[in-house]
Amino acid sequence: MLGAIADVRGAIPEAALIEATPDLVGIADVAELVGSSRQNLRQLMLACRTATPSPVHEGNPSIWRLADILAWLRDDKGYAIPGSLFEVAQVGLQVNLAVEDRRADGREQDEIRAVGAPSGRAGGCGDPGDPGAG
Repeated sequence: MLGAIADVRGAIPEAALIEATPDLVGIADVAELVGSSRQNLRQLMLACRTATPSPVHEGNPSIWRLADILAWLRDDKGYAIPGSLFEVAQVGLQVNLAVEDRRADGREQDEIRAVGAPSGRAGGCGDPGDPGAG
């Protein structure tokens, strides 16, 4: 992905990177990417609410960072996530954070860090692959 961004920048120097995708996703997007059903993923999330990654937006639909959901599915639920998919999600996340960082006010960000931003995940939920655990 970084190579593609560099290629575009070389071909169109005035191009502005707005967003890298996939990064922000709904349950249906994740289900399609990992070969599962939306309903199965929703059940996993509801059965293990304290250990699931926090959404970026909670609503209808709720939105998560793909890298966070893939890491949870891989590490906590035992899903076999292809390395290439996980890598693209991680790079997309880092690119988008860098884009947003350019917009951030450094002093305000230092103040926010000083008070301690909350973690994106809490506690465990039982054995990987056990949607009824917790």
